Amino acid sequence: MIVARIFISYATPDRAVADEVSEWLRAAGHEPFLDRDLRDGISVGENWKQRLYRELREVDAVIGVVTSSFVTSNWCSVELGIADARGCRLMPLRAEGGVVHPLMQHLQYVDYDADPQQARDQVLQTVRRLDDNSGTWREGDNPFPGLEPFTAALSAVFFGRAAEAREIGSRLRTMGSTGGMLAIVGPSGCGKSSLLNAAVAPLLGSDPAWLIVPTLVPGTDPLPELARTLAITTVRVELGWSASDVRGRLEAGTDGLRRVADDLLAAGPGTPQRRLLILLDQAEELFTRTTPAGRQQFVELLRDAIAGPVQVVAAIRSEFLDDLRALPGLAGTRIETYVLAPLDREMLRDVIKQPAKVARLRLDDGLAAALVADTGSGEALPLLAFTLHQLADGLPAGGILSLSRYHDLGGVQGALARHADTTLADAVRASGLSERDVLAGLTRLVTIDETGRRARRRIRLDGP
Repeated sequence: MIVARIFISYATPDRAVADEVSEWLRAAGHEPFLDRDLRDGISVGENWKQRLYRELREVDAVIGVVTSSFVTSNWCSVELGIADARGCRLMPLRAEGGVVHPLMQHLQYVDYDADPQQARDQVLQTVRRLDDNSGTWREGDNPFPGLEPFTAALSAVFFGRAAEAREIGSRLRTMGSTGGMLAIVGPSGCGKSSLLNAAVAPLLGSDPAWLIVPTLVPGTDPLPELARTLAITTVRVELGWSASDVRGRLEAGTDGLRRVADDLLAAGPGTPQRRLLILLDQAEELFTRTTPAGRQQFVELLRDAIAGPVQVVAAIRSEFLDDLRALPGLAGTRIETYVLAPLDREMLRDVIKQPAKVARLRLDDGLAAALVADTGSGEALPLLAFTLHQLADGLPAGGILSLSRYHDLGGVQGALARHADTTLADAVRASGLSERDVLAGLTRLVTIDETGRRARRRIRLDGP
């Protein structure tokens, strides 16, 4: 779960109001930055300009305490200008009647001077929407999805990548005025899909400057998937087009996606600079599963749309990044990269403890330390994820993730291997095949491309 970070911009004479705002934001569980705050503000001897620049790069919204002093402060205008250039959410809190800042004259104000309580409630309501848009957690569900990636529905129990999500959000906001594609790059199993779906999408989805299209995976033909996700988006803006309607519009020409995006943005509420964000997961499938004709049609639609109101963020395995850059259909398109590093040990603790806390599960003493030690590095994240799922499976709220059960499973390194052995034995009994034949059948789920890279291959259950 990501808690929005809020920067409080104010003029020195209005310090008392800024302190009040910081206190009620913090009391509500949010993370405000106030330069003179003794807890996490600017320390004695610290370069205050560099610290303010850094904070403005990382926050999700800026609350401006608008007074006459604020309007005449050059530095307050600089803070607003930096935030606005990043596409950051600006929230004007008027603390002096009738005053408007020129950089925020197009925005809706809340009047703190006239009714502090109502203004406070309005600001908190907006900030809550910025937090992570995750909804409520359903008690009794397993908070650890195992080998499956986290989805938007599981964002309430997704931890450990808040800084990365904010950085990606910041990069996308900065790119907003010039367009382009941002590729989240990393090896298989490092958490790219989870970061995209359970952190980046909810974070930006709560920002009115963005209209988010549901995540699509290319498959053999990405066009129907793109049409399906866009059709879902049309329902949200009350256009209500069917997938076949959208597909017809997409196939009308290489500007089809751009035209659909224009219609979607015109139909929905938001700022004039609002942009459509397409989430492309497992983008390596463009090279391992998609037909050449399907790939060319898809990327040509993207190229034209990216030059307009559309941005794309794609999760892709490291070894396929050069293929993406070399696509003729994306020639001239700006492609930036965000390299996803393995989780450090401290973040691994959050990955273990925080979802359990949300689900009201307790950990045996020593379990978290054992899991972190046995995982070794964030590169073993899939093994940790599987082990946690097994430990929590079937536990009700108030249940205990047991250290003895962990040892019975074989630890992080042994849990998946034991499960695989059990599953293989079950498959042999159910099919009547030998172990060798079952394992040979599994190799049909993997393919090797012309450069020797391994990739998944989907097989129909009812197929030969």
